[in-house]
Amino acid sequence: GLFDPRRKKSLPRFPVRIGFVTSPSGAAIKDFLEMLRSRWPLANVIVIPASVQGDNAPTEIVAGIKAAQRLQPPLDLLVVGRG
Repeated sequence: GLFDPRRKKSLPRFPVRIGFVTSPSGAAIKDFLEMLRSRWPLANVIVIPASVQGDNAPTEIVAGIKAAQRLQPPLDLLVVGRG
């Protein structure tokens, strides 16, 4: 599966392009951006909007992950979260 340890990759030490699949108006993105600005202000965050609760959430989250895979230049890492 996706979480098999053999598939695990190390996180980049200093990511520059970070994707975040989440609700653009939720607490998760606000908290994430606030913390990131204080710790790593050089990072560029691309918010990929998705419902994170409700019946449409699973479909929108999967679509967001797929959209993130198509971004060019590619992301250094992808966060999927809710607050």
